[in-house]
Amino acid sequence: MPSLLFILLPFLILTEAYQSPSSSIPVKRISETLDIKSLKSLTNRDIVNFIRVCNDLEGRKTYLSVSAGKVKAPPDIVRKAFLDTNIIKSAIPFIRKANVIKEEDQKTHLVEFEVELKITIVKTSVSYISEIYTEDDFIFSVVKTGKNKGGWRLIEFFEDGKDTLVIFSMCEYIRVVPLANQIFDASPQIEMGVLSSTTLISLTSMKKYIESNLTPQL
Repeated sequence: MPSLLFILLPFLILTEAYQSPSSSIPVKRISETLDIKSLKSLTNRDIVNFIRVCNDLEGRKTYLSVSAGKVKAPPDIVRKAFLDTNIIKSAIPFIRKANVIKEEDQKTHLVEFEVELKITIVKTSVSYISEIYTEDDFIFSVVKTGKNKGGWRLIEFFEDGKDTLVIFSMCEYIRVVPLANQIFDASPQIEMGVLSSTTLISLTSMKKYIESNLTPQL
């Protein structure tokens, strides 16, 4: 069972230039600002999470949560699992709904999500539609409708022998939830905790599902 390591090391430094894309997506790829070799070594036993300030695509200031971990399966299996809405619903406990509603082309599709969100005593659900764009080594999604419009997620995949290093990043404004402003202003650590746990739980849940169901048992 891997430990969850909350860490910010000198070699895991993110730049501030998210608005300067180097590919077909409107954000800077997180991997371009990381030492991937060191991260592969660090994630042999641990799942890493770190936080930084970011702006969503609507220009709202929030936190960027980045979780990285090793999945014992090749990149093609891991990537396909992260695109499979049935697996996503089965694996990630707070996902209530995930349905493909339109395929725009081979690389782009629209997915309707309903996500359960709990902030201390406040428990609610958030519904939205995301546009998901995929390449061989990453999946990028942006929220197109809903109160959290402009939020984005980037999942990157790196081959590491027989395993896959997964870097799961999320920049999303969650102060749209009732009472969230009051709670987060009084206790900023709660906002960071909610965002960091979202990528941590997503990655650890998908890792467990893939390794238990999609990887041949030796």
